[in-house]
This record gives sequence, C-alpha cells and structure tokens, in this order.
Amino acid sequence: MDFEEKALKLVVERDKMYADLVCCLSEDVADSFMSFGAAQEALKSAGVIFNVDLEKVRETTENIEQMNRDERICVAEGREPTFGKDGYIDFKVDVSGKAVYKVDESTNEKVDFKNATKVVCVQAGEILAEIVPPIPGNPGKTVLGENIPASRPKDASLRAGINVESNSDNTTFKASQSGKPVFSDGIISVLPVYEVPGDVDYNTGHIEFDGSVIINGSVLDDFNVKAKEVTVLGTVGAAEIISDTNITVSGGITGKDKARLIAGGNVKIKYANNAYIECLGDVFAQREIVNSNISTNGRVFVGNLIGGITTAKLGIEANSIGSDLGVATRVEPGVDLEVRKIEKVMAQIDEKIFLTVKPVTLFFGEKQKFRSLPEEKKIEIKQEYEKFKMLHTAHIKLAERKKQLTNKESVPPIKEVIVRKNICPDTIITTDLCMRNFSKPLTGPIKVVEDVDHSTMAVRGVSDKDDGLV
Repeated sequence: MDFEEKALKLVVERDKMYADLVCCLSEDVADSFMSFGAAQEALKSAGVIFNVDLEKVRETTENIEQMNRDERICVAEGREPTFGKDGYIDFKVDVSGKAVYKVDESTNEKVDFKNATKVVCVQAGEILAEIVPPIPGNPGKTVLGENIPASRPKDASLRAGINVESNSDNTTFKASQSGKPVFSDGIISVLPVYEVPGDVDYNTGHIEFDGSVIINGSVLDDFNVKAKEVTVLGTVGAAEIISDTNITVSGGITGKDKARLIAGGNVKIKYANNAYIECLGDVFAQREIVNSNISTNGRVFVGNLIGGITTAKLGIEANSIGSDLGVATRVEPGVDLEVRKIEKVMAQIDEKIFLTVKPVTLFFGEKQKFRSLPEEKKIEIKQEYEKFKMLHTAHIKLAERKKQLTNKESVPPIKEVIVRKNICPDTIITTDLCMRNFSKPLTGPIKVVEDVDHSTMAVRGVSDKDDGLV
C-alpha cells in the first residue's frame, strides 16, 4: 500500500465511550481524511467534544505512513460514572444478643467458661447506633458530551424497638432503659435483663422473667428459672430451667434425675449427670453427658456420652460413646423432636381410646341389649362414647400434624453419629429404619450411618469435612 493510498476514518464506539482514528485506504472510505484540520472537522461533525486528545490527533495524522491498515488510535475517551457508597448502620454496641466467650487455645475446649464475659448490657441514654448516610457517586460522560447518571446508593434503614428512642430524623438511636441490646429484622431493641448477684435459692425464690436472666451463682435443687434467655455462671442442681431461646451453664448439671432444661435455642453446658435436656437448637457439652436423656432438633456435640437416651435430629458427634463398664447407652440420630412428642401423645390417646371403647363395644349391634340397661348405665355408656369420639378426633388432628411436619421438612434429618475415639459395648444406635447393638468395642474416628438395605447401622471412615466441633 503506497503512502498516498493511506488515510484515516473516525469511528465512535457503540457505547459512545471511545472515539478512534482508524487507518484505512482512501479509495475505500468516502469520508476519509489525512490532515489534522480534516480530522478536527470530522470530530466536530460527529459531535465528539469531550476529552479529545488533540495532540494525539495531530501525532496520528502526521504518522499515517507508519500505521498498519485497520490500526486504531484512541483520541477521545468518555468518563465512566463512579459508584457511591451505600448508607449503613454504625452500631456502637454489640447487638448480636449472644454472650461473648474467651477461647482458651491452650486446651482442646472451644470455650473457657470460667472466663466467660457477661452478656452485653447498656445503660439508659447510651447511644446504640447511628445511621451513616449514603455517599452519592459522580456522573459519567460520553465522548459526545452526554451525561451518564451514577446509580443511586441505598439508604440504611433502622427502626426503634422496645426501650429505644430515636431523634427527629431517625439517625441516632439511644436506649431508654438499661438492658440487653439486640438487633433483628431491621429493629434495634433493648431487652430488660434481670441479674441475680448470687445463687437462685430461698433468698430469690423461683424466677420468672420476661427477658434475659443472668445468674452469677448457681441454681440450687428444687428451684425454677423461666425466661427468654438464661445464663448461669455457676452450676445447676435438681432444678428446672425453661428458656424461649438459649440456656448457657458455665458449670455443669448434677440433676439427681430431677433436673430439666428446656430451650427454644441452644444449650451449652460443661457436663450433665442424671438430667433431662430438650431444645430446638444444638447441645454443646464440653466434657460428658452421663445417664441423661437428651432430645434436640439440632445436633449434639459432646466429649463422652455415657448411658441414657440421646436423640438428635441433625446427628451426634462425640469423643466416645458408652463405658467400659457396659453402661447401656442409646443413641438415636435423625429423630424429629416435635414428631416424637406427637407420637407419644398419640400413643397415650390410643391407650385411652382402648379403655374407653371397651365397654361401648359390648353394645355394638345390640340395640335391644342397650335398651334393657338401667337409665344410669345408658347415660354412662353414652358419655363413654362421646369421650371416644373426642379422643378419635384428637388422634386424627395429631396424625395430620405429624404428616405436615414430615412432608414439610425445612431441615432434613441427619442420621449419622461421628465418634472420634471409641464406641463401647452395650451401645445401641438406632433410627426409624435401622438399629445396631454394638457388642464389641470399636476404635475411631468412625461415622455410623444407616444401611437400609441390611436394616442395620453401618460403620464408615471419617473424612476431613466430617470434622466437627468436639
């Protein structure tokens, strides 16, 4: 291609963010040009007015002979819009609603309960949070001088809940009374906290509180605590603790077959002896659970599990299960707590139905026999029949509820038991379909899972991903 044949043409990209001078053959492009002035005219005609590098235009027109065909030189570049920053909530206090624990890395325990800090509390008038407004972005511009709007950053939203007040423009939130700060569903609240300086005993009586309870001592035998959340920094005896959410016991439970812990969330303890624990979350026992009954819709994490019955919808993890002394230990992974409760009530109703219907069946199809009865006996039989109908209706409703729970399983059951060290003889691991009685000791790490084809619980190896929190 001779020098005289080379020329330039102007190309504006489709998104209008770039304008290029492209080397071409003059005979192929009608509006091609070669001089700096002609290039300026072409830019003006195309409306390219923003961020034009005239020096590069001049340099390009002066060096056409050195360019290759279709080579591009960018002489104008648009400006992309810059994104701003979304507004956000600047929390001044911990609003997780959880106790903060120190991790003792010198031991295998995940939590050092002895040094557990107290649940975060705030004082009336204390600032809980502030809304930081969004920072707007800067608009961009095309090479044609057209503005490109920047996307609008989002505003942060926060509402004042119970015991919280905000300023007139809802940007600063303060506690209106002392308590425990929590944040949920875009609402910041302060829950009242009742703190017991020592033990729950005759000086306090039973405690029932519509908030969180922190007990700096122990819960002694025969005392009850009922609250939205319960933290015990000491131990629990033959007592009852009921919580809407979590129960944390820094020490252990010596239940004497009377202790009952019922929680709507997690239960965290050091150990449990002769206790009953029921919760919808997980159970964490740092040391051991001995001769206790555990029922949870979460997972059980325990050091040593000896005796009793442990059911956990999401499985069990333990260092060891059973005892060398042959203590019978029953483990049931994959059991739904609510379904099990319904089944127990249905069994009780079945028994009542049997006892109720027994005298009534004597007169089925025997109208004459029934008419010959004394009036008082007739009334008694009719009452029993009405009782039967009531029990039968209750049974149907429970069966329907069980079916709903089974069919609408939001979290599927996990029918597995992970053992780090060993399973001792007289350990029974069972599900609704399979069962195995371990007559000989087994050494871990192993995972016990269902083998439906053989109606037993099979022993498998443990992979890295099975590594739990025990």
